[in-house]
Amino acid sequence: KDVLVREGLVLYFPFENISSFGESSKVVCDYSGNGRAGFVEGATWVKAGGINNSGAFAFDGINDYIAILTNKSLSPSTTGKFSVSLWIKPFELNFSGQSASNPYVNFIGKEDAQEGYEWNFRMYNISNQYNRSSRMSFYLFNISGGFGSGSYVQESLSVNKWVHLVGVFNGTDIFLWKNGVLKDITPLSQYGIRPQYGLAPFRIGTSEGSA
Repeated sequence: KDVLVREGLVLYFPFENISSFGESSKVVCDYSGNGRAGFVEGATWVKAGGINNSGAFAFDGINDYIAILTNKSLSPSTTGKFSVSLWIKPFELNFSGQSASNPYVNFIGKEDAQEGYEWNFRMYNISNQYNRSSRMSFYLFNISGGFGSGSYVQESLSVNKWVHLVGVFNGTDIFLWKNGVLKDITPLSQYGIRPQYGLAPFRIGTSEGSA
């Protein structure tokens, strides 16, 4: 049975689209009790989707996303400790992504070229030519962007199969779990990363309003 840990919880989206709670295909409610609604841009709600078949959103990897207004509680810099837990189900593994030579998609994160970079989750194309085939990563960045410090898992993936990811920052190191198994630990000091709070919204489905 799933157990929801509420201590320190700052945002929780089950994506069940319960109209009596004010949810719709355009608005998702925050069940953490903090009232941080998400606003849907292009993404499609799937009634029978989700790991428990109780609802999920489908994203095109390009223009679809859910945006949550910036808040310091969504920033690793606020307390020096930060964790994100999510389920994803890839529809395809051979995609164009953000870079023609090094294709990947950022599928969740808080970053923007104008308003600062903080963190993201990323998945690389299965045919990536830099030995990153199907790699899934959790990165933290300096506010100005550039190289990030992060942990990753690089294993074969299947289309239409759910994957559970957890990224954790404990103040000194970055951890990544996949399906309940710790896969990697990387020191934040790699590339001299010093997290700072930025004004970029937190986005689900992308991290910068595009792939």
